[in-house]
Amino acid sequence: MMVEQWKRPSRLGEPGHHVLVSPDDGTVRWLTVTLHVVRAGEQLRGETGEHEYVLDLLAGTVQVLREGQPWQTVTRPGFFQHGPVLICIPPASRYAVMAETPATLLAVHAPAPTGGDWAVVLPHDAPARDVGRGSWQRTVWPGTSTLAVTQRLLVGETLNPPGGWSSYPPHKHDTVNPPRELPYEEVYFFRFDPPGGFGLQRIYGQHPDGTPFDVAFTVEDGDAIVIPRGYHPVVAAPGYAMGYVWALCGEGKQYGAWTEDPAHQWVGQTTRETEAAHRER
Repeated sequence: MMVEQWKRPSRLGEPGHHVLVSPDDGTVRWLTVTLHVVRAGEQLRGETGEHEYVLDLLAGTVQVLREGQPWQTVTRPGFFQHGPVLICIPPASRYAVMAETPATLLAVHAPAPTGGDWAVVLPHDAPARDVGRGSWQRTVWPGTSTLAVTQRLLVGETLNPPGGWSSYPPHKHDTVNPPRELPYEEVYFFRFDPPGGFGLQRIYGQHPDGTPFDVAFTVEDGDAIVIPRGYHPVVAAPGYAMGYVWALCGEGKQYGAWTEDPAHQWVGQTTRETEAAHRER
């Protein structure tokens, strides 16, 4: 596996439909991630087939058609101005999305058993929570990970303040060790405010054959990072808020089935002990 392929450059400035990640490129088994940058009046049409879909509306107003009939109209002023708006579509469905304004959507899909129903997850359906402490405190929108609106896809968003760390202490989810850890491939899609910002993404661990790897990527507005395995902390540059969509898929659907790097686990443990002591006062 070529680790250099794990970064996908931004296509935000290019109207159209851009497949960022797919099993066809050899980096993942299940996830397909496509960026749609559409003009007002344009329409996306498709059939889900044997896959379930989550469409993350990053910005704009769209009308969703279910089996050819108007279903819901949803809007999001911007990625940093409003929480996630996730349109969840089950297998064996026919959908269309009409852009009433210029709109940007990130479509995630993966194979899933037949079943489930349509749903729209709004910010109040899965409220944000603050995670971490100090320079690694961030805001996590859990999205579909805590709701029964998908069978396999875990899709949510994280917001980091300028200079803040995320996915920290570093964790991984690439080993079968239930219930503590289960294998999930993951994709991050980044946004920055102001959009000229950047961050650094590190991914390290072991390949399936046991050989080690340790790579780092500069990430900018609209970049995507594939995380097939390994620990994957990320940090925003000072002066720039960083947000990212995270999408996971594995054999099941269990949020939090990950293992922290033993070398850095003490950071989280110290924080948990401090918070427990404050609660007891």
